[in-house]
Amino acid sequence: MPGHIRLALIVVAALLAAAPSPADAAPQLLPDDVVPVHYNLSVAPDASALTWQGKVVVGVLVRRPTSDVVLNAEDLVFDRVTLDGTRDGTTTFDIGLGRATLHFSAPIAPGAHMLAIDYHGKISRETLGFFAMDYQTSTGPQRTLATNFEPASARKFLPCWDEPARKATFSLTVDVPADRTAVSNMPVQTEEQLSPATKRVRFVMTPRMSTYLLFLGIGDFERIHRIVEGVDVGVVVKRGDTAKAAYALDQAALLLHYYDNYFGYHYPLPKLDLIAAPGEIEGGSMENWGAIFFSQGELLFDPAKSTEPERQDVFEVVSHEMSHQW
Repeated sequence: MPGHIRLALIVVAALLAAAPSPADAAPQLLPDDVVPVHYNLSVAPDASALTWQGKVVVGVLVRRPTSDVVLNAEDLVFDRVTLDGTRDGTTTFDIGLGRATLHFSAPIAPGAHMLAIDYHGKISRETLGFFAMDYQTSTGPQRTLATNFEPASARKFLPCWDEPARKATFSLTVDVPADRTAVSNMPVQTEEQLSPATKRVRFVMTPRMSTYLLFLGIGDFERIHRIVEGVDVGVVVKRGDTAKAAYALDQAALLLHYYDNYFGYHYPLPKLDLIAAPGEIEGGSMENWGAIFFSQGELLFDPAKSTEPERQDVFEVVSHEMSHQW
């Protein structure tokens, strides 16, 4: 037997020996006795302190009596857990699996229930979960807050069933500085002035979707947009970058029309934003439904300075991420 064949067989044998057994390779899925239907999420970030307070009220369907509710949570601190506004629960965490188990003193009856969790967390510097990105301007330093969840980092932002098949609707409310703009998957529903320095932004409820597609961005943003076949298509950038957003907006408008025809199905949301991070994010870009998030180099194009390969790269990434929206 030739030496190179013998070596190849030895390598294959070693890989097979190191491979996990079928039991080890079994998927770690959450129990299906309690499933989410709707998340009503409120968050109040403190950008300067890099912390935030959150409350999520989850409408759940209990399929079988159970005293424990298992969901995902990572790097979050639970302050209070209640069921239907009357029953308090306790919590244990499995850090390795990114899970929290909510314990109640008596079994929960099958049917619809409301699970409320008050919690808090730290805003990260890595570009996964809920994080901050700093940049310099001519008027001084600025900070953008944003989320990036694929494949399994929504659990760093809210307690949830962080598996793609566990779809639900989302209603998001966020308290932000009065001079900042908040962007999410759906259009703004209302803005309420809480004080001269703070406002509360509520977004329209999303369709049913996976947790990893949820998005929130808060920053000193500008937006250029146009209506394309009834959809408000926009490009969101840090202040001063709108001239670099025009190319992406032109192509997004053409692509929306193209994909509507290609898929034979009209884009289903009322708006589609392409959002530029003030720097580079994990994964380069992320197809959040209605709020695609990009590293700035993959969305911005400066006609006076950018090269032809850079223009082609912007088109390639925009067209790729937009194709996920259908």
